[in-house]
Amino acid sequence: MTQYLRTLLVGALALGLCQLMACSSDDPPPLSIEEQQRQKLVKRWTIASVTLNNVAQSEYTGLELVLTGSASGPFSYQANNRPTLSPWPESGTWVFGDDPVSQLVRDPASTRELEMVYIVSDTQLQLSFTFSGNGFANRAHSVQGQWVFAFTAP
Repeated sequence: MTQYLRTLLVGALALGLCQLMACSSDDPPPLSIEEQQRQKLVKRWTIASVTLNNVAQSEYTGLELVLTGSASGPFSYQANNRPTLSPWPESGTWVFGDDPVSQLVRDPASTRELEMVYIVSDTQLQLSFTFSGNGFANRAHSVQGQWVFAFTAP
């Protein structure tokens, strides 16, 4: 009987110690996919290259795309140093699309809503989209077609 009680006591102590160690963990909870992607996206991006229908566009030199937003949202963007005729408004909002790993929606639930496909790393961002409206800031001309914007960040 004494051996049985000793075994029981050691088992109870081991179980209690395991529970205590699990409760005192300093590890933060794992981030959601959206939060992981948001952390990569939210920064100041500098243009590396731009194509419209597979033709390089030189007038975007100096374009910066600043993506901001906290974990709870809302998310915002600002397009600085854009040419007068551009598929980018000066500023607006963005959300994740159906697949937060590869899809963004610019200016959701507005007349400017635009779905984008993106690829992001810590230092590179590529945005691809088909624009079918008139260019922002100058409605007289159109900038319709398949756009690919490649950005870098420090």
